[in-house]
Amino acid sequence: MGDVQADTATATARLKALFAWGCHGGVRVGGGTVSALAAGAVDAATGTAVAVVKAASGP
Repeated sequence: MGDVQADTATATARLKALFAWGCHGGVRVGGGTVSALAAGAVDAATGTAVAVVKAASGP
């Protein structure tokens, strides 16, 4: 497996983890399924935005 594939796999796993964490938090606060999915989507979007900014800023 190449470096690019490993980076993609790592990013995908982290994005899934952020989504799952957001869903778990949404369920814990008792917001229901829709709220949990929305919280997961917000967490995943926030994580993606942070990663893009970090990548754009360079080393």
